[in-house]
Amino acid sequence: MLNDRDEEILEAVHRYRYMTALDICYLLFSPISITHVREILKELSGNNDNTATQYLYRFAMPKAKTGNLERIYAVGSRGRTVLLNKGSPRGYFRPYTLDTLSYSHLLHALALTRVCVSATYFAKQQAPDVRILTLLSYHYETPPTPAVIPDAFILFGLYQDKFPMLVEIDCGTEGQRQFKKGVANRSEYVRNGDYRRAFYQDAVNICYIVIAESERQRQVRRTTLMRWTMEVLEEQNRQSWGRVFRFAESGLKEMYSLDLFQKPVWYLPRREKPTYVFGE
Repeated sequence: MLNDRDEEILEAVHRYRYMTALDICYLLFSPISITHVREILKELSGNNDNTATQYLYRFAMPKAKTGNLERIYAVGSRGRTVLLNKGSPRGYFRPYTLDTLSYSHLLHALALTRVCVSATYFAKQQAPDVRILTLLSYHYETPPTPAVIPDAFILFGLYQDKFPMLVEIDCGTEGQRQFKKGVANRSEYVRNGDYRRAFYQDAVNICYIVIAESERQRQVRRTTLMRWTMEVLEEQNRQSWGRVFRFAESGLKEMYSLDLFQKPVWYLPRREKPTYVFGE
């Protein structure tokens, strides 16, 4: 028999699609509750990997080495029944497809989860002064526009001010041409008013978070993306738009300790020193 907290966990995994025990800790418990949370998740997944008939479907990351691995959780078929009976909106309930997902797909998805959970954790720590709204790409019934589907939209309410972000996770899979096309589409999306009509906001920061294993890989990729971004803006004669774009870098394991929303870890194109996400 599920209790209220079990159902809250199911709803969280439904919302984010893919979560680890650490993500659940930061979202619903506390970072020091990891052992307790793992025990709960173990029960909800039937203490087995790759069993679709449980409340949660537990599996390991592709390419991961054998041993005591951190598991990933998605909604299982029993969890789907619970959520549908509670009236949850239609969602992503296909655990049998998880075995075919690539490493890069799951890396991107887990990084997105951690950015949004980090934002929510930050807002809770600052409550009631800071409020938050998060909308992940999974939640769009109709994409904002076919050319621009942000990984996430995050809106912070800071006292009387609002700070909206279009979040993009970069795992190094896009080449120069594809990335530049994305930057051009996003700047035009803001300029032509489609962004305002979709999210009811005038201001925006377009925030790219580079995910890579080594610090060197992250730094090289971030500086490359910043250069490509300015090249696009120069072609569009929108050089002043450089302040709209922000870039941070992290490994998946370092995401929570990086503290994206309280430390100066964000770079603007052609700026050598990082700033705060709520800065200039």
